[in-house]
Amino acid sequence: MYPLAYFTINNVTGHYLTHGDQFDFRSRAVISSKSLITTPAYSGPTDSDDILAAYEATLLETRVVDQRSLYNLGKTKKPSDFSSRTTPTFEIKFYRNQQSKGYYSNKKYTAVNVVYDYSFGTNAEQYLHHQVFPFHK
Repeated sequence: MYPLAYFTINNVTGHYLTHGDQFDFRSRAVISSKSLITTPAYSGPTDSDDILAAYEATLLETRVVDQRSLYNLGKTKKPSDFSSRTTPTFEIKFYRNQQSKGYYSNKKYTAVNVVYDYSFGTNAEQYLHHQVFPFHK
């Protein structure tokens, strides 16, 4: 039997800032001139089987603050020469909590207080389904 995870790191909080955003180091607050997202544009999750591809992590991080689904999952690609059952992968779960907020304007996002769980060696079966929760303002 293979382990579910060789290691995990949970509850890491981060922000994604774009042009025009500011971070106040004294108060640890993000300041954005973009519009606060109060009604999500997307309903379902956005997952990736190649989280290391260009802009995949950014997509999952920004989409989680603009969707009804609570989280997105990103996994590293498995090399084709390896058995999918025995090849460990990295997985990143991007999710929001009560402190998470999203801002959007001119095709640019700001994501505040996105929470991440990192794991190495997990199975895809670890996360069986996505949950949908009311969007918090």
